[in-house]
Amino acid sequence: MRRSLVASFLVVALLVFTAAPALANVMVLPIRVSFGPKDRTQSVTVMNNSDTTNTYRIEWKYMRLHEESGMTEVPEAQWPQSPKVSDMVRIAPRQIVIPAKSKQVVRLSLRRPANLPDGEYRAYLSIVQLADESSIPDTTSRKGTGIYLGVNITLNVPVVVKQGQGEAHGKLGKIEFLPPSPGTGNKPALAVDIMRQPGVFSPYGRLNVLWQKPDGGTERIGFVENAYIYPEIERRRYNVPLSVDTVRGGSLRITWQGIKEYEGQIFDEKIVPVGQ
Repeated sequence: MRRSLVASFLVVALLVFTAAPALANVMVLPIRVSFGPKDRTQSVTVMNNSDTTNTYRIEWKYMRLHEESGMTEVPEAQWPQSPKVSDMVRIAPRQIVIPAKSKQVVRLSLRRPANLPDGEYRAYLSIVQLADESSIPDTTSRKGTGIYLGVNITLNVPVVVKQGQGEAHGKLGKIEFLPPSPGTGNKPALAVDIMRQPGVFSPYGRLNVLWQKPDGGTERIGFVENAYIYPEIERRRYNVPLSVDTVRGGSLRITWQGIKEYEGQIFDEKIVPVGQ
């Protein structure tokens, strides 16, 4: 049998959205949704800041928090048993097309099952920006094979359903200074451990670093928004970049204060003396 060797060229075009531009081009507010014991409806707003019309698919995910490595997705076979958030909360619509520089509201409707046990239930609203296949070049007139990879962009918004009455408690753990590094904007930083304490609900708040100076003045020199911890871990570390080059004398007052539904609550605070 005669075999002819046919030369072909493999053209690979990667239509890749890099992380920073992608997150700048799509935003979701709020970045966390909480259904209190009496809430029935909430909403999120998806904003398309890009110059093109984009399609977004909205679905449920379950994720697990880790002490050192962020979040990992839980395979569907390991999703929690009912009752679970994905069964209780209806999403409308499930897919949206948003023109450039526009936004759309996605509504979340909660139907609590009868006799829902007290506690906190959590899932993640996954907003997926689908790859734009229209930008794939037409290669029908070319010889060979073309492979084109479109990358979907995903933003995950925690959705928390609270049932019953209860409180959230947290505690500050180990605190240590970190030297300047590229990861801290070449400024010194403070490593702060937060600890979950017994309670029905999970603490959610802001870490503040206040410098109480030797002359009696006070200056906020660092903060981190959205500091939280979930029941699957006991400790979580946050690196808080400081806005000053050096801290000498006086003391640092570190507070973990509640925000959103916990506004006005102080989970914990610590005073750390500063050497000269």
